Amino acid sequence: MFDINPGPESSTPQRLTALGTSLLLFSASTPATGNELFKFDLSTGLVTLVANLLPGAVSTDFSSAFAACNGRVFFRANSNTLHATDGFSVVNLGLISATADPGRGICVGGTQLLFPDGTNLRKSDGVATTTLVFSGFSAREFTILGSQVFMHDGAQLASIGTALMTGSPVIVSTPGLSSLQLLTTFGTPARLFFGATNGGVAVEPYASDVTGGNAARLAAVPLASVRPVVVDTTIYFVSGSRLFESDSGAAAVSLHTFASPPAVLAAAGTKVIVRDTSTTDSLHAVDATNAVTPLCDARTINTPTLSAAAGRVYFVARSPTTGLEEFWVTDGASAGCTQLKDLIAVSFITDSSSPRGFAAIGSTVLFHAETAALGRALYRTTSIGTAFSSVELVKDIAGSGIAVSESLVVMGSRVYFAANDGVNGVELWTSDGTPGGTQEVFDLVPGSVGSSPQFLTAIGNKLLFSAIVGGDRELYSFEGGTISLVSNINPTGSSNPSGFTAVGTDVFFFATIATGRHLHKLQGTAVSLATPIVTVVTSVTTIAVLGDQLFFAASLAVSPAGVELAIFNVGTNSLVVEDLSASSDPTNLVVAGSFVYFFANGAAVRQLWRSQGPGTTEIVPDLNFGGGVRIASNTLLVAFGGGVLVGAQTALPVTGIELFIVDSDVAPIALVKDINPGTSSSGPLLVAVDGAVAYLSASTTALGRELWRTDGTAAGTVLVEDINPGTSSSNPLAGMVVDGVVLFRATDQFRGTEVFKITRVCDTAEAATTCLAGTYGIALEGGGQVCVEFNGGDELASSLDASELGACSVTITGGGVDAVFTATYASCVVTTDADGELTQFVLTSNVLFVRFEQCAALEFLDGGRK
Repeated sequence: MFDINPGPESSTPQRLTALGTSLLLFSASTPATGNELFKFDLSTGLVTLVANLLPGAVSTDFSSAFAACNGRVFFRANSNTLHATDGFSVVNLGLISATADPGRGICVGGTQLLFPDGTNLRKSDGVATTTLVFSGFSAREFTILGSQVFMHDGAQLASIGTALMTGSPVIVSTPGLSSLQLLTTFGTPARLFFGATNGGVAVEPYASDVTGGNAARLAAVPLASVRPVVVDTTIYFVSGSRLFESDSGAAAVSLHTFASPPAVLAAAGTKVIVRDTSTTDSLHAVDATNAVTPLCDARTINTPTLSAAAGRVYFVARSPTTGLEEFWVTDGASAGCTQLKDLIAVSFITDSSSPRGFAAIGSTVLFHAETAALGRALYRTTSIGTAFSSVELVKDIAGSGIAVSESLVVMGSRVYFAANDGVNGVELWTSDGTPGGTQEVFDLVPGSVGSSPQFLTAIGNKLLFSAIVGGDRELYSFEGGTISLVSNINPTGSSNPSGFTAVGTDVFFFATIATGRHLHKLQGTAVSLATPIVTVVTSVTTIAVLGDQLFFAASLAVSPAGVELAIFNVGTNSLVVEDLSASSDPTNLVVAGSFVYFFANGAAVRQLWRSQGPGTTEIVPDLNFGGGVRIASNTLLVAFGGGVLVGAQTALPVTGIELFIVDSDVAPIALVKDINPGTSSSGPLLVAVDGAVAYLSASTTALGRELWRTDGTAAGTVLVEDINPGTSSSNPLAGMVVDGVVLFRATDQFRGTEVFKITRVCDTAEAATTCLAGTYGIALEGGGQVCVEFNGGDELASSLDASELGACSVTITGGGVDAVFTATYASCVVTTDADGELTQFVLTSNVLFVRFEQCAALEFLDGGRK
């Protein structure tokens, strides 16, 4: 096929619809055209633009699925206009209702498309003057049986003659049946298939020859909402995870139980193609003997149905090599699935949008990102299950947009942030994730200057922040729809409040007054100095809370001098400053288990400390690494399990800054893995923690800074993906976990800095196997191995030639595979990468397609694409 949009992106082909036996019509996107109408010529393999309905890069809104009839494909576009195309030109057939759906219509007599138009029926032959409403019935589905078009409105079955003259559909009696759906014609003699309820709650499969209201239940099973397919006289349908068949209305027979409920069916010649949405999301073929054959692991992305044309099934799936959406085809035969061509699409924003500030409202993640056209605007991606399939613009705030350094703060069902609309300056804004629900909260400083809100912190139903009004930065709150000044803490200047931390019903924070920067307390609406008075390090805004104790860095005018660990007991109003060393300078305070962990200077080097309160503060013991474990600035310290993950280094043996762990309250610090062996540092940084797995940004000499994951063990600390291939770094950062999906920002060579996601992780507890002598082994991340023996020899896959491709024995275990699998096949078809490593092979006797992939499925999110 043709490369629609040269480059490394997907053009997101959707609405695949066969026109005759040689054309496939679909919508796709390019930077030059936006989302428009394209065709694929099966005879030439070429893709061409059919029409750019909205000129330039403005995208057409294809409001319905496509339907083929009378040598044309019909579709509703840009809300309420019906169009038809023969694959060469497009005709505007006039206005239809906003709820009209030609994609749910039926081609009658090969010349007229009959489809629902609101509560009416409309027909069209592709000519504007003969496109008209001719009858009233709120049809949902259609099928043809003999000289009648049958339809239903969910409650009643009705029919009308295929001549489609004037008149209304006639109601067909179906005594006791309701909740009709999945109307289909099948069998010899022909009869209707449909789902219905008979006084119960379950929708079950029925067949009727529509004589005298005759309807027979085919099986006492709940019918899934997957559209059935017909091959010859047999209809195939789904119940739960099982595939059933009924031949000409005979009692249904269960053919096969899949790993999870099939999501879609399609017919390819005499075979039924089944999409099994298990963890592998695979396609299977069912033949006339009811044998079920796996075809391929083909993760369908944007097309909810498979499109059949000329005895083959076309679909959009993610490439196992590029990770991009591409066109694939299968005929259900031994060739399995074939990738036709990479269809490339533009990145969702620009070469680098630098997304920041991820915040979740339920299953919607909001963030701000930058484009050349809009500046820094508000975007969202919403999970359906674990989809997160697209990124959408929420609102272009214009002006300078959202400040690049600002986070989005969640309070209730909204986020709050500082933004500049170019009129009122930087003020407080809010959003519920919709364009209409995104607006400025209040213009605190009228005019273009703005109040520049900072340190937004949600505490219960109150938002605290600092703002500049009248020249000084003071403490403000937003609660119950009202913004108010909490207190003018420093009448002679700015108090610059920060570090808002709730303890019970009180809020503690730092603020500057005439005598210096001190700890303050907010009780209700009253602000007071916390006593005893302690002077706080100006640059520090973090308070760690353990029980009723506050931990932070501070100094006293008297001994001990220097910056030390201050511990303030809220219950007793007592203050202790721990003299750890000559200005120990504690930083990175983290609560984990029953301790507060932090970095501080010891007698000689900077080390990891922990404290439960006054008199308990100590250096975390290590495993006697020479001069002790040392800490560098700006490194990792994060709560993990019952302890912490730490970025540290040792003198003996010599390491750079690597990954260490304290796995419980009483455990010493220990090396997890020397990710970048030798004296060079991997410098681990946190991306996100997902339960028992942490995702890290770590650097190696060979790969640059890339995405790693760890379960706290050496074997479970592995590279997830070399997102930016070679020595270039992707610099993954700023992650969060929502609905089991890890979202983060990263940079690759094609897109710049954009949003990526991880949806699947291997079980690191699975035991690895050892391949026997004379086999070729591929280790799988997360444990497990694939062992392959080619023709009884011990040569690597990269050195095989045609004469050596004989019988092969394969054993797969671990690494996310559900069970040990061993089989012998007649021959193997091998694919290797540029380094001679085995990447995939097809075992051609039993037609099993095997693909090796990373233990995490990493995807790029863009506008309407994955």
